[in-house]
Amino acid sequence: MNILPLNTYKYQTPVFGAKKSKKEEIGPKKLNFTQSEEEFNEFLVKLRRLESDIRVQKQNLKLFYSAQDSYDYHELLKQRQLVLAKLKRIAKKYDTDYLDLQRNVLVKKEYNRFAPKIIRAGSVKELAELKELISTSFLYKAAENLLMNLIDKKKF
Repeated sequence: MNILPLNTYKYQTPVFGAKKSKKEEIGPKKLNFTQSEEEFNEFLVKLRRLESDIRVQKQNLKLFYSAQDSYDYHELLKQRQLVLAKLKRIAKKYDTDYLDLQRNVLVKKEYNRFAPKIIRAGSVKELAELKELISTSFLYKAAENLLMNLIDKKKF
């Protein structure tokens, strides 16, 4: 004896005229780093943090001079030299130029920052805002070209 109504387990039929939208892959959402770029990026982030700390410490020395701050400042300078040397060793290890490796890492980071926003954009207005943001930002030309190509491929 069946207690449940008969239509409980039936699936709803689709409404006529409703079509499943096709999602087109317009470009990669994220550019992956190579092994050398991954290793380089790790130390590049450390270098950026150290340079930020050095600027803060230098400002502290200008405002309030103390022996302890001077010691910290010189320690930070030594650490920066070590990290820079490590970055150059990584570039030499993979037989590439230091500046080329740095440029490749930064271009991929810039692309990875803006590409998901472009792919998620739901209207032409959002794309126009993103296009203006990209053109006014200080980006590498290669990253800007990749992003503009991605915007041009996006269709509504």
